[in-house]
Amino acid sequence: ELRATEQRATEQRATEKRAREQLATEQLAWEQKVPEQRVTERQNLEQQATEQQTTEKKATKQREKKQLATEQQTMKKRAPELRATEQLATEQWPTEQRTTELRATEQQATEQRAT
Repeated sequence: ELRATEQRATEQRATEKRAREQLATEQLAWEQKVPEQRVTERQNLEQQATEQQTTEKKATKQREKKQLATEQQTMKKRAPELRATEQLATEQWPTEQRTTELRATEQQATEQRAT
C-alpha cells in the first residue's frame, strides 16, 4: 500500500511536471506569436497605406489630366477671341506708346516752366 501510494505520488508529480512544461511551452509559443502577429499587422497596415497612396496618386493624376483637357478645350474655343485681342493690342500699342511719350514730354515741360 505504501509503495502504491508512493507510485501514485510519483506519477502525480510527473504529470504535474509535464503539465508545467506544456504550459511553459504554450506560454512561450504565445509570447512569440504575438510579436509575429504585430509584425504581420504592421506589414498589412503599411501595404494598405501604400495602396491608398497609389490610389490617391492615380486619382490626382486623372483629375489633373481632366483639368488639362478642359483647359485645352477652353483655349481652343477662345483662340479666335484671344488672337483678335492680341491683334487689337498690337495695333493700339504704338498709339499708347506715343501717348505715354507725349505725357512724359508734357510733364518735363511743365517741370521746366516751374523752375
